Amino acid sequence: MKIYERKNFPRTANDLKTMYKKGVLSFDNAVQRSFVWKNTKKDNRMSMLIDSMMRGFPIPAMYCNCLFEDAKNKVYDFLDGKQRTTTIIKFLNDEFELVNIPILEDDEDNRYDFNGLTFSQLPEQFQDTIKTYSLTVYYYDNMDQEDAEEMFRRLNNGKSLTAIELSRANAVSKNVISKLGKHELFKKVLSERSITSYANEDIVVKTWIELFNDKKSFETKDVRPQLKECEITEEQMIIIKNIYDVYLLLLEKIINDKQTKIFKKITNKLQLISLCFILKKVIEENIEIENLKEWIDNFFETENKEVSINSRYNEISKGREAIREKEVKERLQILEENFNQYIEKIDSEEFIKL
Repeated sequence: MKIYERKNFPRTANDLKTMYKKGVLSFDNAVQRSFVWKNTKKDNRMSMLIDSMMRGFPIPAMYCNCLFEDAKNKVYDFLDGKQRTTTIIKFLNDEFELVNIPILEDDEDNRYDFNGLTFSQLPEQFQDTIKTYSLTVYYYDNMDQEDAEEMFRRLNNGKSLTAIELSRANAVSKNVISKLGKHELFKKVLSERSITSYANEDIVVKTWIELFNDKKSFETKDVRPQLKECEITEEQMIIIKNIYDVYLLLLEKIINDKQTKIFKKITNKLQLISLCFILKKVIEENIEIENLKEWIDNFFETENKEVSINSRYNEISKGREAIREKEVKERLQILEENFNQYIEKIDSEEFIKL
């Protein structure tokens, strides 16, 4: 690891809002986690931060990696402090009301209940207190990715990045992965908590490995080096995006038919990734989505709790074995053989009709 000079620049809350509007602040780096703070009665961290500012309580320093090639075009990429800074900017923009904060008393024994109020609804003196609140931001010029990860770990009490966070941090195509991870499909099949944990991007990564990589292993020890070396091309990105589009249409038909059981099966993370292999074939061969759905109904409709009608497929869709290369390939082979048999049957029936 290198030695870095720690620099700082005190900024007011309003300064941070202005910098963010100008695009000088960034929160979307590989090590920074998603915005997870809430503003509910049960979890009111956002409101309590604003309350602390109005009371003059201290807010811990924040840390950035200052990225630039030209010193005139610097971007402060937050490694720590995303939750606090985002909350402050959101409140200054009137994006939430204060919830479940205690009564505030001033030196003259005036009592203020600010619950239910946005920033612009506060008395002017408290608006000024928030806007001029001074925050300390430390930064390091052009810190290496590995050193940024290590600093993140130390700032988070030794908690390392998760497997997917490390994978995306080292990915050559992290911007493409992030873009595909915002597809509407994931809002339909994943919880908000799963998305904040990057489960959507994990699915994108494994979809790409399944479709375009020779080594079709979902084990972390194999995923990370592949992402570090391989670039997702624009053509591959479009193919994956089209697959997710068709998947969304398929799910809408299943929802309309009230097939809750099948919906749960094929939105399971492993099955979702596996079925992308078949959807690629559907798109390439211009197969009707109604035929795809009929095959899905046939293959995944069971009387018991098993995933599918194929016992071997069920066996290799469980536990740690399911992510190994041998089992991934075998699962895809079973899906392809079963799907081909079904399509041949459909074609032969159409031929007889003719």
